[in-house]
Amino acid sequence: MSDTLTTEPSPNKSILAAIIIALVALTAAFAYVSLKSSQTTPAAEAATLEDITARIAQRYEAGGRTVADFAPEIAAIDALVDTQAQRDAEAAAAALLNKAQFYVDIIEDRASGAATLHEIRVRFPQTQTAARVPGLLQIVERATDTQLSPDQLTPGSAFPVFTATDTQGRAVDLARLRGKVVLIDFWASWCGPCIAELPEVIALHERFAARGFEVIGISLDREATALARAVNRHQIPWPQIFDGGGWENTLAGRYGVTRIPTTYLIDRNGLIVAADATPEELALVLDRLLPVSPQADNRPRPIHIPRVS
Repeated sequence: MSDTLTTEPSPNKSILAAIIIALVALTAAFAYVSLKSSQTTPAAEAATLEDITARIAQRYEAGGRTVADFAPEIAAIDALVDTQAQRDAEAAAAALLNKAQFYVDIIEDRASGAATLHEIRVRFPQTQTAARVPGLLQIVERATDTQLSPDQLTPGSAFPVFTATDTQGRAVDLARLRGKVVLIDFWASWCGPCIAELPEVIALHERFAARGFEVIGISLDREATALARAVNRHQIPWPQIFDGGGWENTLAGRYGVTRIPTTYLIDRNGLIVAADATPEELALVLDRLLPVSPQADNRPRPIHIPRVS
């Protein structure tokens, strides 16, 4: 499951997908909520959160874009937090985490998102969620002069190149891959949706590699051993860039990654042709970008011998 954009991106489609992923699954930057929270949250409250999420999606589709537009849903989340706080601080902190990600990812109100994260530390300081707040705040505060703007990462734009060293000590220079079609894949070994898509992406690599298709993995793992196990288990053939920073990964910060999987497909000229495409969508685009070369005609041809008069 991933946010998807075809070669003709639909903003509503991608953002609504982000709403569902961000608030229901607690993926991406907020995937650190403990299992204890999910196990102790009553089913009725989980359904309430799902209901709030559905209402947010409906309101966004109807044109909601501001805090005022989503005031009823924000109030409902606050009420849910207060209810959970009476019996399970961890579950309450997890609900607040939903609210923080709503601010950051849905209405792009970073200040309110940061304030909500600080609220977790103040109200529920002993929770595992609160322990993650410093790192999450760094993600929220990535809107610096060094971070690329969203406009620089839309289909049709030139993908800003980078150089790095992979886990095997080999240099990875994106500029040197000009002339190839390259998939940049931000992922992690603990990311369920990333692992679910791996077999299909590996199959695409096997199918198109000879035509000029490359994949570069950028791992948001914190432990090198976890990444190595995943690469070996799934027989991932492409290079992996890893710095152990997790969500504070240098390249993830530069490209503004706040959820995974995040992918960019770059054509032979270095232009973004698809972002967060599904494997099925990737196959269609790759077929267009990397057509099968006509097979050489090796049939014997008659030899013309000039007539000598």
